[in-house]
Amino acid sequence: MARLNISLTNDQAKIIQDLGKEEGKTISSVITESVDLYAKLKEKHINRDQIENLISFHEISTAIGAVPISAIMLDLSVSAALKCSEDEVMKMWCDRGHIFGELVRGIAKDITELARLVKQYETFLPTDRLEIRSYEDEVELLLIGSGYSVAASKVTAEGAKCFLMEYGYKNFEQQVAEGFVRIRGTP
Repeated sequence: MARLNISLTNDQAKIIQDLGKEEGKTISSVITESVDLYAKLKEKHINRDQIENLISFHEISTAIGAVPISAIMLDLSVSAALKCSEDEVMKMWCDRGHIFGELVRGIAKDITELARLVKQYETFLPTDRLEIRSYEDEVELLLIGSGYSVAASKVTAEGAKCFLMEYGYKNFEQQVAEGFVRIRGTP
């Protein structure tokens, strides 16, 4: 095993010592695990900013109570719910869009920052493609892979419009198809 001398700030050295004590590990093993993790992340082309964004994404997901559900199960549930009460289901998705928009605005204050953030989160999102484009007086949200059914795309579009309302957009046009949502809105 190679031996290296490294320089750390006093705060960094204390963090490593505290982590080692907390986990019952040596300083050397804490550093070795850190280097191994760093190498794995680099191999997968994941950088520090993406990890920090993933942590923020996790915090938002936790705040809104997001849970993993298979796309097929979600599609079936949405289709069944829409048959019972389409207005109520659409209102629920809109309400969640507003709440999600409020939370995300705490991180991305304007639509330009949101578009940049979406690009950074892209790797971690369970979609094939998500883009937000901002033009002079228009925003466009494009989502591909948002479910398998038109029903899932329809409720996703409703949630997305209400999300964009939190950024001051309204007067929406939407296109939906199986697994496809495009929303355009103006202030």
